[in-house]
Amino acid sequence: MGQIATNLQQAIAAGNETDQHNIIVTTSGQQLQGFKLKNIEGLDSLFKGALTSTEITELAQNKEVIAVELDGENFIN
Repeated sequence: MGQIATNLQQAIAAGNETDQHNIIVTTSGQQLQGFKLKNIEGLDSLFKGALTSTEITELAQNKEVIAVELDGENFIN
C-alpha cells in the first residue's frame, strides 16, 4: 500500500471532497489504469495528476503505488 505524504494528508483535511490536489505518484514502474495520471517525462516510475481526496485514497491502496505526495513544485503545469 502506498504512503500518503503528511503534507498531502493535511491538504486533504483542509479541503472538501470535490477539491482536486496536484499530486506526484511513485509506483513500482507500472502505469496505473483508471486514474488520470501522466508520466513525468524521463522518469519511468513517477506520474503526476490532479485527483480528489477519494481518488487519492483509492490510488494509495493500489499494490503498485509506493508513495503519493503533494506536487509542491507544480510539475503538473
